[in-house]
Amino acid sequence: SDAEVAVRAEQWLAEAALWVHWTHVGIAEASTASELLAISAEGLAKVLRGRRMVSHVFQSYAAAFHQRLSAATPASSSCGGGPLLCSAARWPSDLSVPFASFDELLPALPLTARELIGLVAFKGFRFQRLYHREVLRLSEEVRDGKCVIALTQNGEIERRVVVPTLRLARGDGKIMVQVATWEEGSMNVAVKLPSAKQQDGQCPVDVICGLLETSLVPLARFVAIRAANGEAEQDVGSRTRFVRSSLLRLVYVARLNRPWEEIGLEGVGIALPAPAALPPGRAPPVDTCVLAESP
Repeated sequence: SDAEVAVRAEQWLAEAALWVHWTHVGIAEASTASELLAISAEGLAKVLRGRRMVSHVFQSYAAAFHQRLSAATPASSSCGGGPLLCSAARWPSDLSVPFASFDELLPALPLTARELIGLVAFKGFRFQRLYHREVLRLSEEVRDGKCVIALTQNGEIERRVVVPTLRLARGDGKIMVQVATWEEGSMNVAVKLPSAKQQDGQCPVDVICGLLETSLVPLARFVAIRAANGEAEQDVGSRTRFVRSSLLRLVYVARLNRPWEEIGLEGVGIALPAPAALPPGRAPPVDTCVLAESP
């Protein structure tokens, strides 16, 4: 392709060359006076020799990056070794590898690597104001896979919760949302995009694939996942005074690659009018309601 793509400030250029044997697939040209910070893969490997703990984190990250790189093709990408459910929109490039951003890979690292990252954050915290019980509670959340702990660019500790979410649209632009759940004989209204809990060490895109293989299995083979967009919300559910808590909603944008009428779900679909019980503008009209069983 001859397309030109602008490189933003603080964006990686050919990050893949740090983790794998990489062949460049483009040419970088400066349009204005610029500054670049170059990192040598050989130099990085030399620095890591003899530093077992830090080397373990880097090796774990490299393995997770390589896994996503190997699975990324525009033709198809298998989810969890099962049927071909996902389709990447592009080949990996010098600018990006689909589903391999830092926010996506960090929760997928082994527990030991995530604990080491959290330990570095605690030791580097310049104010040292955390109570011992707060450190123990945060460490337990990391072990349970509920969050990750890291230092921000400002040197502050951040407790980050990652929530993988699916935004599935069909050909006419209408998107699929969960309108309610049925629990213990009653319906609880909860209009939101479909999401699922992330298990310990699980990559967010695999969480979405798991959702497709369970609750949304009738749609799975017609879904093409195109990209992931991060939507961060600050100070969410924080119970620690000196640790900022944020929720990162990773929204995986997907489309149905077949018209809705051809999928064959009419037998379990119920046509509904726009919800008249809600004030105008509070909720979009519901076109079709489909029952999905929780995993």
